[in-house]
Amino acid sequence: MASSGVISKFCITFDLSYKLAKDILVEYHGITDFAKGSPREILKESYSANVINDEKWLLMLKDRNAIVHEYKDIGAVDDWCKKIATEYIPLFEKLLEYTERIVS
Repeated sequence: MASSGVISKFCITFDLSYKLAKDILVEYHGITDFAKGSPREILKESYSANVINDEKWLLMLKDRNAIVHEYKDIGAVDDWCKKIATEYIPLFEKLLEYTERIVS
């Protein structure tokens, strides 16, 4: 099932992305005072430091968590895949562009 591959790759990419944002905050912005180091705290801090520039990241976190519960509903999987392709991949691309800019 191609859709399930999209979902699993999305979850992995999201996890790697927020961890990348955390590393950028620490290494390039000197920010180390995360409340618990939770994805939500890291994303909020990343937004404040302009590492990410869209509040949709918090919605993406919420959706990533919800996917686990709706994963077996085929209709929901198709909807998730559309949302990932249209809304979330562009956010990953912007984080990649930011990362490339600061490390060069």
